[in-house]
Amino acid sequence: MEKQKINTNKEVTKFLNDLNHPLRTEIEMLRHLILEANNSLAENIKWNGPNYCIATEDRITMRILPPKQIQLIFHRGVKKQAPLTASSSTTKQAYWLGKKTTEQ
Repeated sequence: MEKQKINTNKEVTKFLNDLNHPLRTEIEMLRHLILEANNSLAENIKWNGPNYCIATEDRITMRILPPKQIQLIFHRGVKKQAPLTASSSTTKQAYWLGKKTTEQ
C-alpha cells in the first residue's frame, strides 16, 4: 500500500521551529495523523497553534500554549446542534454518533 503524501504548511512548520515547543515530537505526530485523516484538510495557524480547515471552515485547532500540554479543539460551528455521543470500538478509535453533515 502506497503511503499518502502529507501536505504540511511551511508557515506552520516555521512557526513551530521558532517556538521550540517541548512537546514538538507529539505535535508533529498529531499534525501527521490529522492531515492523513482527510486529504481535504488544509493547515494554517489560529490561536497561536496549528489549525485544520476544509475550505474556509475550521475543523480542528491544536492548542499548544502554555507549552506544558496539547489540546485538540473540534469545531462544530455556531448553530445549535444535537449533542454528540462518543463511542469507541475495540480499536480504541472514537466515533462521534450524531447527525452527519454533507461534508462527511
